[in-house]
Amino acid sequence: MTGRARMAACLMGLFLLLGGQAVGAEAGQAPVIQPESASIPSGESDPEVLLDGVRSTKWRSQAGKVEVVLPEEASALYLEWDFAPATWTLQADGEERTVGREQFIHAYLPLEEPASRFTLSWEGDATLCDLYFLGEGSLPSWVQQWEPPCDKADFLLLPTHADDEHLWFGGVMPLYAGEKDLAVQVAYMVNHNTEPYRLHEQLDGLWTVGVENYPVIPQYPDIYSESLDHARTVYSQEEIIAYQVGLIRRFCPSVIVGHDINGEYGHGAHRLNTDSLLQAVELAADETAYPEFSAPPWDTPKTYLHLYPENAIVMDWDQPLAAFGGKTAFEMAQEGFACHASQTAYFSVDQSGPYDCRKFGLYRSTVGPDTTADMTQNLPEPEPEPSSPPAAESRAESVQAERPASSQPEEVPQETEGGGLSPLAAAGVALGGCALLALAAAAVLRR
Repeated sequence: MTGRARMAACLMGLFLLLGGQAVGAEAGQAPVIQPESASIPSGESDPEVLLDGVRSTKWRSQAGKVEVVLPEEASALYLEWDFAPATWTLQADGEERTVGREQFIHAYLPLEEPASRFTLSWEGDATLCDLYFLGEGSLPSWVQQWEPPCDKADFLLLPTHADDEHLWFGGVMPLYAGEKDLAVQVAYMVNHNTEPYRLHEQLDGLWTVGVENYPVIPQYPDIYSESLDHARTVYSQEEIIAYQVGLIRRFCPSVIVGHDINGEYGHGAHRLNTDSLLQAVELAADETAYPEFSAPPWDTPKTYLHLYPENAIVMDWDQPLAAFGGKTAFEMAQEGFACHASQTAYFSVDQSGPYDCRKFGLYRSTVGPDTTADMTQNLPEPEPEPSSPPAAESRAESVQAERPASSQPEEVPQETEGGGLSPLAAAGVALGGCALLALAAAAVLRR
């Protein structure tokens, strides 16, 4: 190939690449439809903050109303909230429905009939970050289709903070949720409501590693504790134990996975979480304990603790997983943690050293000891829950990979009311660039 032909080929390749991005969807993929007009009747905010694909630009309102007109019909909506209202009302071409009872902050809403005119309204305090209108086609991998929490969980993971589930539990979620399609329920000890960007990182990370059931996030705030004794002064351990007993009886897990007794690097809240769990797992099985709870007692067959030295196993996180295109559970744990952009400067997922994410011990068992490194050993074969979201393989490239460019995480989280370049403007720039590249390629070939 001549130098001239090579140059033309490169220009045309770049043209095609940009062209694919400009339309916002691969072949057969549902496009993001840019509104013809949008308004917030109260005048409280510029509607552009809801359409720019930037989570840090948002609108908080006590009684919100947004009106949108599209140039073509949409088949679904996708919303990202910092704080979702208890319920909200959607009018689509005049047809009204009440939605959002689950209060998922990443909410996919398919429409019964395609529509082009929308009014969203709610009462009460809520903060809406982004609003997407999707056309017909397969969904982009960044669209998260959450199922409600499990009815019956195969695994109950009890991390303290958002990111602990990747750092310390390693490949548990990629292997058992993503690859083996088991019902994995994650329930945290604290929330990150004062740092809303962490709420989005939390869901992005779980979705990346194959979890499909929405996590349980309690009312306890994130407060740093240097020791177990200090943690007991900022949290009520009695309340934490009752919360965990309620979780165990609600989800009836076959396997529980908890923190290191010493809190990994000594974090007091990690230690309180596990110290409470050691009591809760016994109380949950006690018919005389918590008679006010509606759920019956549950005796969990297997309880694992990170780094527990007795009945120890070392998990193999290095086997390729078909659900993630051949990536390993360890690689997927790393990808899940990478979604926590605000935390990656401080920690990393490790398969060595003092906090090795492969190492667990069987703290309690009703089904006998382990003889292999498999947390489901000695358990009856579970029946996978039916689920509507796509297989984990479709999101193995990470939730960020196919997101509109303006939706990529910011290096430093910033909470603003500002705008930024909208996807529509970005598309115009990209299309203009495509046209210039096509002309340049043609000119090269004419020489």
